[in-house]
Amino acid sequence: MSKTLPGGNSGGDIEHRFGASVPKQLITSPVPRPIMPGITTPSSKRPWWHIGMPPSPVPGSPIIPGEQLSPAVPIHDLQNNIYETVRIGNLCITTKGWKGTLDADENPIPHLGYSTAFNWEWNHATTSKRSSVPNIQGYQNIYGWLYNYYCSQPGGLWIPPDWRIPTKDDWTHIMQIIDPEGIVIEPNEVISSNAGFHMKANVDLPSGWEEGQGGDTYGFNGLPGGYRNGSGYVWPNGMGTYWTANGGISGGVSLSAFNDECRWFYSSSQMHPPGRHIRLVKDCGL
Repeated sequence: MSKTLPGGNSGGDIEHRFGASVPKQLITSPVPRPIMPGITTPSSKRPWWHIGMPPSPVPGSPIIPGEQLSPAVPIHDLQNNIYETVRIGNLCITTKGWKGTLDADENPIPHLGYSTAFNWEWNHATTSKRSSVPNIQGYQNIYGWLYNYYCSQPGGLWIPPDWRIPTKDDWTHIMQIIDPEGIVIEPNEVISSNAGFHMKANVDLPSGWEEGQGGDTYGFNGLPGGYRNGSGYVWPNGMGTYWTANGGISGGVSLSAFNDECRWFYSSSQMHPPGRHIRLVKDCGL
């Protein structure tokens, strides 16, 4: 069923923009959605100011209380922004979008606004750039910056030692831990039919997430921060998008308000270069 969100984007548009559906025979039965105490019940959704707080454990889930659920080892960027982390499988991952504004040499990453000139510069950039959604007060504080492709490449963004931008293998590992029975792995695409639900935050934000669409089972805290393309912004569009370190110039990871999927995809298209958010991961072992 197609539904329309503020800004005129429908489910059909998003499916077309982010790729075709996976044949049903490749996707197993959905994993039952857990009822999370204090999170998914209608009377107790977490308001936006609680974003990043870890959820309660689900009996029988692979979450290890005190490790994956606790924000045990926060990290920070050079602007002293603090990032809580959670553990999913063998990886620790930040629970909100990166806000750093420096490249690996500690040079400022230019911010590009929304105008014809800025769009031309964004489309033709060969170095790191960042952006945000206009007219959304405090956007970067909630969602983090939107970065261009070059920020996701080596040297394009200052990253703490031992941390990295997730690769295809990293995102695949996360999806396999969350949804081991509903994942389809292809050379240029990895789709989990249910991981998106467990990765999406359940909070009150006017950006496409509706009550019950996210369980935040693992504390990933996925948010619908949208994305930027070369001709402007798509907002609010019910999407959360993240860069991957080896997904090509337009590839990445997406979460959608229109389904429970999490999708990693490779794309070498240089048409309308996107701006996406960035999460960081680190090997944590078991």
